[in-house]
Amino acid sequence: MIKQMRYLILMREGVKTLIELIEISEFFYTVPDYKEINRSMIEESKNILENFKADLDSFSFQSHEALEGDIKNYIKDNDLKFPQIGKPLRIILSGRENAPSISELIYLLGKEETNIRIASFI
Repeated sequence: MIKQMRYLILMREGVKTLIELIEISEFFYTVPDYKEINRSMIEESKNILENFKADLDSFSFQSHEALEGDIKNYIKDNDLKFPQIGKPLRIILSGRENAPSISELIYLLGKEETNIRIASFI
């Protein structure tokens, strides 16, 4: 229940109606429809995404803060710039280019669902 409340708080920014909140948060409950997304950006990042997915199992999901630290360390250790991993991950995880932070998305979706969604592209 705590994660659901956290995601509602996260998603409420810029939302004016309950219907809008439901529409923009649908990706938390169903896998996004990837037919209309920019696959070329994801294809360009395929190797980065494969490596990230392999390391995801070693990340801490005990708290959002711990996970965020692991993601930052991963980016630093692999000499990446955040957009190289952030943009394609945001699209894969939410089906949209504009979504909450990557660490929030991964934390709220969980390790298993994040792995499933990444695997669908690589």
